[in-house]
Amino acid sequence: MGLEQYKEKYSISNTPCYLLCRDGDDIKVAYANSPAIELCEYKVIPSPLKVCFSFVDEPAYNHIIDSFNSGDIDVFALFDRDNLYEYIFSMNPLDDTYTLLTLKIEKISNKTLRDLLDEAQKELQKAMAKTEEANQAKSRFLSNMSHDIRTPMNAIIGFTNIALKYNDDHDRVVDSLGKIKQSSEHLLSIVNEVLEMSRIESGTINIENKSFDLGKLLENVTDMIGQLASKKNQHFIVDVKNTFNETFYGDETRINQILINILNNAVKFTPEDGTIHFTISEQRYMRNEKSILTFVVADNGIGMSEAFLEKLFTPFERAQSVTENKIEGTGLGMSIVKQLVEMMQGDIKVESKLNQGTTITVNLPLVPEEYNFIASTNTKLSQGIIIYNPTGTIDIIEDFISLQGYFANSVDSMNSLISTAHSLISQNNLSAIILDDDGHTENNIQLIQKQLSADYPIIVVSDKSSIHGATATIKMPFFRNNLLTILNEYSSDTTALNTPYQEADYSDRKILLVEDNELNIEVAKEILSMSGATIDIAYNGQEACDRFSESAVNEYSMIFMDIQMPVMNGYDATYTIRHMHRKDAHTVPIIAMSANAFAEDVRKSLQAGMNDHLSKPFNIDDLYRVLAKWM
Repeated sequence: MGLEQYKEKYSISNTPCYLLCRDGDDIKVAYANSPAIELCEYKVIPSPLKVCFSFVDEPAYNHIIDSFNSGDIDVFALFDRDNLYEYIFSMNPLDDTYTLLTLKIEKISNKTLRDLLDEAQKELQKAMAKTEEANQAKSRFLSNMSHDIRTPMNAIIGFTNIALKYNDDHDRVVDSLGKIKQSSEHLLSIVNEVLEMSRIESGTINIENKSFDLGKLLENVTDMIGQLASKKNQHFIVDVKNTFNETFYGDETRINQILINILNNAVKFTPEDGTIHFTISEQRYMRNEKSILTFVVADNGIGMSEAFLEKLFTPFERAQSVTENKIEGTGLGMSIVKQLVEMMQGDIKVESKLNQGTTITVNLPLVPEEYNFIASTNTKLSQGIIIYNPTGTIDIIEDFISLQGYFANSVDSMNSLISTAHSLISQNNLSAIILDDDGHTENNIQLIQKQLSADYPIIVVSDKSSIHGATATIKMPFFRNNLLTILNEYSSDTTALNTPYQEADYSDRKILLVEDNELNIEVAKEILSMSGATIDIAYNGQEACDRFSESAVNEYSMIFMDIQMPVMNGYDATYTIRHMHRKDAHTVPIIAMSANAFAEDVRKSLQAGMNDHLSKPFNIDDLYRVLAKWM
């Protein structure tokens, strides 16, 4: 078909179009049926036309279509005097000479350019206002942080000077050191929250999905919060609403962080003699094999105003009453909580009224790990256990022990307990004694120890963290895994957990401490030396590798490894040691002792071949727990 025939055919088309003609290597406009085309030709797309329409054969056409689809040249927006239009181009080869470029014109808006510019200006002003508000919040935050950081620092420096000045006054030194320790812990919590918020905002936090024991997590959380509440004479009530799984897949560290933050706030903002109610429940959804764990923290504390409630999750915000009442905090805690909850696909709801209290509800979807009731194969614990249950409050423990295959003997008086114990001892069948804390427990323990010819594990169920004379305590609410772990731990060595970590004797062991900071070396060496162990020092990773390589096989019972060091870091040093051709290179416990304290840092340590991770600053109990675990 010739040009005149094409022109005649498309001159009556309702669709604006170009008729493109191949002229050697160039493409020329042979015909245009709309003035709008001329507008587009010269003001919008001359360069794309020259680039994209060099050829009109099939490969070139496919390339053009791909360019359209990828968004390179498919849509052009134009203003005329009053309106906004969208121009959409498409191509269709007609023959070897002619290609049709069609143009679809759609009116996007009746708004004038001035209207659109006005709207853009308003949006820009809103964005600037939000930015200014955020900057003001950060400025207030920095001002608050300057105060909050200097306060504990002032106490640390001040009481250090007092201790140095009155070093011959033992009581005054001890009092100063206690206050230095308390201020240091507060300062550390401020630093941790600021760093955590920074990591969340930068997107460097990853949520773990590992199996963890919810019972142990909640026991640790409630024990810690219970002690804080006790100091303020508060009533801390823990309630498990229904029987639920105890092992789940999720991020144990982050869940612990969420609960501690919310519960700690409840203690902080509830006056003396107030009440804090912590409720845990589970709703199972079989369809997707997930459970919704619901944690509710309700207090009758100072509450929040409606105005502040709207800003509760905004970073760097703190209620005025907080500063007026000298309540310490960064204003970052709830913002961190909300973001962690949402990262785990959960939700959080807050209800509060000023001077009436606050209720916070957190829902977290977690996959449960099915619990298997498997009886212990330990011959000692597969025998008789006596349960002193005078009020029937620990029937659930008796039921669980029976399900585990143990022979449970429930008694309601001390006379019956002693009589049953003698009977089982005569048959060599007594494994452990479980006591409900009836207010006379310490006297009951003394009576048992006096009447029985040998020491047997005495486990007390109590709302207290420890009972004098007891082998161990179980805090209610009761969790099955906690009891099973305690029974199994005590079965092999009934005296092991009666011995404080600090009293352990490792005088026949040698430890390699790898650390480049002199003050850290002095602190760690002093604490480790209390165990009786011999301490060797390496000042960097390469020196650690050399010392281990030159040592006799099994000479070192443990290696404490710093991470950031000159010459060779802790990860590389661990990798080098693990790949040495000697038997103990694969078995010697290597413990990270590092200021890198986040979950990702712990994971890196384990991936590098380390056995455990101890974060700085550490306390003496943490250090000795590691020694007990790996030595």
